[in-house]
Amino acid sequence: MLLAPIEKCTGCMACLNSCPVRCIRSVVDQEGFHQPVVDNEQCIECGKCEKACPILSAQIKINNQKPEVYAAWNKNEAILQQSSSGGIFSVLAQYILSKHGVVFGATYGANLEVCHILVDCARDLYKLQGSKYVQSNIGDCFIRVKEELEKNKHVLFTGIPCQVAGLYSFLGGDKFEKLFTCDLVCHGVPSPGVFKSYIDYMQNKEKSIINSMEMRTKKNGWMQGSEISLLYDNGKELRVYPPIKDPFMNGFLFSTFLRRSCYNCQYAKTPRESDITLGDFWGIGNDIAFNHETRQGISLVLINSHKGKNLFEKCNKNMNYEERTLTEAKKGNVMLSQNKYLNHYRKQFFIDYQLKSFKELIPIYLKRRLPLSYFISKAIVIIIGRKNIRRIKRIIKKT
Repeated sequence: MLLAPIEKCTGCMACLNSCPVRCIRSVVDQEGFHQPVVDNEQCIECGKCEKACPILSAQIKINNQKPEVYAAWNKNEAILQQSSSGGIFSVLAQYILSKHGVVFGATYGANLEVCHILVDCARDLYKLQGSKYVQSNIGDCFIRVKEELEKNKHVLFTGIPCQVAGLYSFLGGDKFEKLFTCDLVCHGVPSPGVFKSYIDYMQNKEKSIINSMEMRTKKNGWMQGSEISLLYDNGKELRVYPPIKDPFMNGFLFSTFLRRSCYNCQYAKTPRESDITLGDFWGIGNDIAFNHETRQGISLVLINSHKGKNLFEKCNKNMNYEERTLTEAKKGNVMLSQNKYLNHYRKQFFIDYQLKSFKELIPIYLKRRLPLSYFISKAIVIIIGRKNIRRIKRIIKKT
């Protein structure tokens, strides 16, 4: 038996973590998503799972204050280069670790499955860096977060907004002073099952195991679009640019195989549930001058709570930052204020997903092209430059 309606369930697994008799398990459904399923024969009807579910209980922690908005980037050039955007997660995480605390976040596990883990030392922090455009398997992380907090440790939990909401609902609110949460600007979560099919396809194609994957590198610069890198066991590195040429990223960018709840996400808004929100500050400098180098990436930082503000202030000596506006942030990151559009191919894609191989799905669903206007706008930016574009806009406004 499912708990929340399937079209609303985010897969946060707060219910699974709350069950005292472990009668809820994670089952992979026909679309490749992890779904919590209740074993009615073992259930003692204690109601704890319903109270922990942020969908059924509506126990969502809402920060009422208007977020403070910053553009920020790590002062450490090496960390900045390794990070997907401005490297601010690393600054926050290193502070928590310096207080002998622990950090929870997503990593690639066995067979490149994306899962949440605990990191308690700086040398392992690299595991949590970088973008992973797949829904991570939370497992029993919420239980472990509570255990660490009950040891009076500092804890930083990082995840997508629905996972943060699930954690607060599991804990019964924001009752722990040393818990800090950081959510990521989310563009919807693709199916882990589809991702596994993609990995199997890419490995069979090369006849070699993929040892590591970077979904976003900065070899072409941050603003010009990221490059995908796959490192195989045979020593070959496959690099794909632009990412839309990669079949999995094509499906992600066109919202072909996202979780059902992503198309009506209740967390795509401000204020946020977390203490701090991180993302890419896309579009920075387009309307309001930004007189700093952007090639290696700029993070968008929303300070959503007093706890978040205190954490940011304790860490800001290790970052460069500049206050910006919420209007500018939302313009570059539409997922701060609206849901993903429902791709009309989605239903048929998942019907065929159960019948066809991933290779057969590619020419039908995963080779869609961006409009010509997108490439023209990119070319204009490269040729003219952003500063000149801003200058032209000011001249037009005056006339």
